[in-house]
Amino acid sequence: MDVARKRLSYYYASDVALLDQLLRDAGGADVLLLHDWPRHVERHATPAFDGELDPETLCQETFDLISQHQPQWVFCGHMHHSLQARIGDSRVYCLDHIDRPDSVFLLQVPDDGRLAL
Repeated sequence: MDVARKRLSYYYASDVALLDQLLRDAGGADVLLLHDWPRHVERHATPAFDGELDPETLCQETFDLISQHQPQWVFCGHMHHSLQARIGDSRVYCLDHIDRPDSVFLLQVPDDGRLAL
C-alpha cells in the first residue's frame, strides 16, 4: 500500500503531511478548519462529552498537528455534536447540525488583529 495514500480517517496521510508542512512554512496559524474531530478531543472537553465515539472515525494525526502547532482556534464538524475543548492552548470547537445553537461561530478580527469569538 502506498503510505502517502493511506487513509487515516477522512484524511489521507499525504493530506496531513501537506498541512503540517504548510503550518511549518507559515510559522503556524491562528485558525485551523478540519472536517474530522481530532482523536481524544472528548478527553479535553468542558463539560465532559457524554456521547459515544468510535475512535476509528477520529484522526490521531490531526490531534498531533494541533498539539504541535497550537493554533488559537480549531473548528471541526463531521460528528454533528457540539463539543468544546482545549488541546494545550488551542480552543477546539466541534460544530453541531446547522439548526442547533452551537453550530455556528463568528470570528471577528478587529483593527489590532486579535481574533475574538
